[in-house]
Amino acid sequence: MTKTNHERRTMKNKAFTLIELLVVIAIIAVLAAILFPIFAQAREAARKTTCVSNLKQISTGLLLYAQDFDETFPSDVSLPPVNGGTDNTFSYDRQLNPYLKNDAVYVCPSDTSERVEEGVWDGNYRGKRLKRSYSIVNTLKTQEGLDRNEKDDKNTGILARPFAEVQQSAETIAFAESWGTWRKGAVSVSDNIMAAGNGSTLLDCDAWKLPGRKKTGNDPIDQFAPCSDFALLTNLPAKGHIEQGNYAFLDGHAKSMRWVQIRTNDFRLFKMVKPVKTYTP
Repeated sequence: MTKTNHERRTMKNKAFTLIELLVVIAIIAVLAAILFPIFAQAREAARKTTCVSNLKQISTGLLLYAQDFDETFPSDVSLPPVNGGTDNTFSYDRQLNPYLKNDAVYVCPSDTSERVEEGVWDGNYRGKRLKRSYSIVNTLKTQEGLDRNEKDDKNTGILARPFAEVQQSAETIAFAESWGTWRKGAVSVSDNIMAAGNGSTLLDCDAWKLPGRKKTGNDPIDQFAPCSDFALLTNLPAKGHIEQGNYAFLDGHAKSMRWVQIRTNDFRLFKMVKPVKTYTP
């Protein structure tokens, strides 16, 4: 049975023209361009939440440790390595291990930095290069410390500190995201790995590793003159989370902060006794 002219015209009218198809494709492309970044930010927000949760757990482990050791925080101590280890540094993650018993809690899901191994205290971790995304705060270089002719500011860092020396626990950082990288051969690497002394503490000029800093920024807030590490183009700050990094405080809470908040007033949040003088970079 043959189709009538009317039926043929109706079928023809139901078909898409090339222009209509191109318009639909263009609309889909525009929507994709708008939505994909939103989806990416949503995923990063979820990773940031996981990272904050990790730091809260580590901070809780730290407080439990302090209760068992006369209200004193872990030390940067040397001990003979175990299980065929090659590093004498008894890293903070091994000291907190009895309270956390979970290596996964030390890994930020946004941490994609490649690792290099330079020795581990516990030989069970040799060759594994397991990521550790957080460092415990050690003594840092500050302007206030330099004004007192101190190589590193003795008023910073929680290692081996009695809790009683902390002036404002809710305003004092204990752990920081620290997986900045430097060039080694053809790749950028971090040495912050499980059971290793290297990278376990935030020490001296290590603030260059903290997330959110503008790598090529000329603003003094992004630099620190006494620390050449800040100026090296091969030293890349940790990627962090949408220009923020996560930090754990000595009262047990953790939160995301921008680099400018960390850098402000001469790294105030890393100091045990808060400075009276205001330092402007």
